[in-house]
Amino acid sequence: MKKTLIFTIIFLLFCIGTIYTGFAQDINFNEKTVITEDNMSEILRYYGIEENNIIQNRTENSKENRITTVGDLEKALEEIKKLPNIVNVNSSKEKEFQNNKIKSEYRNFLTSRSDGYYGTATVSQTTTHSDYYDTTYTVNGGFYSSASVSYWIQGYGAEIDVADGFGIIAEVTDVRKLISRVIDNGNILRVEADYTVEYYLGFEWGNIPYGSSDVTSNINFNTSYIPY
Repeated sequence: MKKTLIFTIIFLLFCIGTIYTGFAQDINFNEKTVITEDNMSEILRYYGIEENNIIQNRTENSKENRITTVGDLEKALEEIKKLPNIVNVNSSKEKEFQNNKIKSEYRNFLTSRSDGYYGTATVSQTTTHSDYYDTTYTVNGGFYSSASVSYWIQGYGAEIDVADGFGIIAEVTDVRKLISRVIDNGNILRVEADYTVEYYLGFEWGNIPYGSSDVTSNINFNTSYIPY
């Protein structure tokens, strides 16, 4: 009985070792392996990515942002899976802008007045959704400014721009709403947006779609953005 049990255990260990060796032999790459058109089918299949979804030259990937190795792909996949399906971006106070890594800048074209002046300013804020993907909201606004008071008069349109990160291409699609308006008696110039961001894994030889986010934004520019 003992001998039978020992032989059974040895046989099972041999089978497990054989199966493991078979799996190991099937994987002919490691994290340092450079992904090429010759080996991409095997690598993409291993990570459950559909090779048929490759889009040739959809966007111009900068060399430093391309996925080059298997390690790069694993890093990009780890990050892109963290991106939520629904994103809500709301800003209301300058201190919150700083805490959320939101920046601003302006360029102004002014018409001087003796008691103040009217002009237009281009203002922007950049929101960081992850370490790999930023969105910049830009709007033109008409304003009045003097030593004692400043206020917004009107919004003149808005734009959305996404900055790609390493290995991830982000593209704004299906813009359902993008308006600018003045609220709170001229104290706030607001950009309201509702759109979709499509994500792609970016390789030298093409991009592969990999998820999306529906984004709703209310971006507020208070009077501190008005030049004095």
